[in-house]
Formats: sequence, C-alpha cells, structure tokens
Amino acid sequence: MDDHIPLPLLLDGATVTNLFNMGMPMNTFPEEWILGNPKVLQDLQKAYVQAGSMAVTAPTFGANASVIAKHGKDYNVKELNCALVGLTRVAVGKDVLVAGNMSATGLIPEPFGDTPYSNILNVYRQQAQALHEAGVDFIICETLTTMSDARAAVIAAKETGLPVMVTMALGDSGETPHGLPFMPFVITMEALGADAVGINCFTDIELACELIETAAKYTNIPIVAQPAAGLPGFTVGPEKFAEHCERLLKAGAVIIGGCCGSTPEHIKQLSKIIGKTYSKTEPRDIIAVCSADEVFCLNDDDFMPSEEIICRYGMEEDILELEKQMVSAALVRIEQPEDAQILANFAYKTHLPIMIKSDNPEALSECLLLYQGRALVDRNCEIDEHQLESIARKYGALIY
Repeated sequence: MDDHIPLPLLLDGATVTNLFNMGMPMNTFPEEWILGNPKVLQDLQKAYVQAGSMAVTAPTFGANASVIAKHGKDYNVKELNCALVGLTRVAVGKDVLVAGNMSATGLIPEPFGDTPYSNILNVYRQQAQALHEAGVDFIICETLTTMSDARAAVIAAKETGLPVMVTMALGDSGETPHGLPFMPFVITMEALGADAVGINCFTDIELACELIETAAKYTNIPIVAQPAAGLPGFTVGPEKFAEHCERLLKAGAVIIGGCCGSTPEHIKQLSKIIGKTYSKTEPRDIIAVCSADEVFCLNDDDFMPSEEIICRYGMEEDILELEKQMVSAALVRIEQPEDAQILANFAYKTHLPIMIKSDNPEALSECLLLYQGRALVDRNCEIDEHQLESIARKYGALIY
C-alpha cells in the first residue's frame, strides 16, 4: 500500500441505503439523484468524517458506461465521475482520503455471453481514467461477483498508477452470487497488482473470519473487510457491528468499513477499536496459480506439464484427456492472437492449471487477457526476456 494511505485504515459505511432513508426514491439512478440533491450526500459524508472515517468513497458505484446505458441515461462518463468526486472532495476536505468507486458492469463475456472481453475492459478503463482525472486518492473496485469483471476492473485501475483495492460480494455459501470463491479471487487480484483485496456485503462473520484467516496465509497485501449492517431479514446495531469488526481485525483484516445498512453511528463505534493492533499471520512461501474457481499450489520437485497441445477448435477432448494422466498442468501452444478466444472457450472445463507457450507477444498478451484466473507461462517461450516478464506481470501470470 502507498505510504500516504495509513494502515490500519477506517473506511466509511453505506451510501445508497442511507440515501434511501434520507429521501432518495427507490428504482432511481442514484448518481443522477445525487447531482440534483448534493447537500444530502455531503451531509452524510461529513457525518462519516466526524465519525472517524479516514477515507470516504465517492458515489461513483454505477457511473460506468454500461450501467448508465442500462438506466437509459446518456451522461458523459468523465463529466459524471468528476462531478461526483468533486462533491465528495468539497464535503470531506483535504485531510481525508477520497476513493473512486468502480463496480459491476452487468456485461457477460464470451463464451458465456455475447460481449467481447475487450469491451468490458474498455468500460472500466474509461471510468478509471475519469476517476484519476477527477483527483481521487485511490480506486476501490467493490461488490464484484465475477472473475471477469474483477480482472478487468483491476487491470484498468492499475493503468492509472493509483493504488487499487478490490473486494468481492460474499454470500453465505462462501462464494459470490455468481459462484466466485474467495481464494482464486485473492490469488488472481494480488497477481494483477492489487494493493489490497477483500470481501464486502456479507453477514456471516464466522465464515468471513475463516476466509480472512486462510487468505492471510497466502497473500502479502492488506485484507479488506466491509460487512453489511442491514439487509432484508438482517439488522445489526452499531455496538454489535463494532464487535463483529473487531473479530475481522483479529482474523487479519487491516482495512475495514461498512456496507449496506451501516451508518455514521456504526463507523463511530468502529473507530473506537480501529487503533488496536493485532498479530498478523506471516504468509507461507507458497507458489499458487488458479482458474476462476480452483487454486493449484505448485511444487518444484514434482512439477510436470503435459505434452504440448496445439490450440485449435476441437482441443476440448485433448484437454479433458489430460486429467487421466499424471501431469501437473495443461501445456497449450498459442500461435496467433485468434487462438486466445479458443483457449478461453475451453480452459474452464479442466481441473488442471493452464500453462501457455507462445513465441508471439501479441498472441500471448491476448491469451493472458482472456484467461479468467492466474495462468502459467512457459519460460521457454521465444520472446525477449524483458518483454515476456512485462506481459506476464500486466496480466498476473506466473513464468515457470
């Protein structure tokens, strides 16, 4: 985490659920309503600062081109984000950090949907650049439910040079509503260069503590926790909320705040314990890669990739056949950029990690962009060493 962002860090609480209680109609485009009612937002943000928040999130949750269009609006993304960040900066002053907020696009990439992945990445790039130009101190990509959105959001946010936090919405099953487990999310986000990773919008504190304790053994970056305080059928008061958060801090979280239903009073109670120090689990020296739903820990002593599989239509049977063999990874040769989508269409069907070999920098870049997880890259690719490292680093791959 950047030096100007202190740890532990106390974030703010909910925005939209409080605005509903302060007069915002249901089924509205919150960002638009805020522009017409700026004082309501700013009063809430000032209350968070008074409660002890060290960082306040600008209300740009749905200010991306995809969500704007789904609401039938035609706002300019840059102008909308700059206006909302500007309102926040005026409310909190210069001594409190302002976070730019990016969340889900609602777009589903190929092969499960009809949106090219580059389009999703560009939606995030447009908003991330707007937030950067608006002057936010860092970007938090939150309430994400798919690996595809999470990867695109972090890649785009990192391109701005700003610190980036990323959280996924945790359900009671231990996964997001779209089935994304926490550990593949953690490993992929850290590999992409996220500065902090975590969970938000959850109610099961016991489960959250278990997940945080596990993640602390694998990651070297700060862990974020933002529990909910009010959801349908669930409400927790400020003092109990602070008790829950203390458990999360003891489990290993170092950046903490509130999600749906939390208020300035919840944050005020939380501020009373944020200064305490808790022992941190030292991460193990683990080499791990993952698909979107499975983690693979590697062992140098017995790592044995498969024979090369040429990426082509019909390769599905070749990949599935490997699971009957004693191999550590599926080694796939990529010849041209067009091969990348073919691999993306089939890679999710195997329970083996994917190892990519290519002598074409453009093809390798496209393949790593589309792979939804953390892939391996064969170090014997005939690509300049520095260029190979640069490509792998950008997309979070492991050269092996």
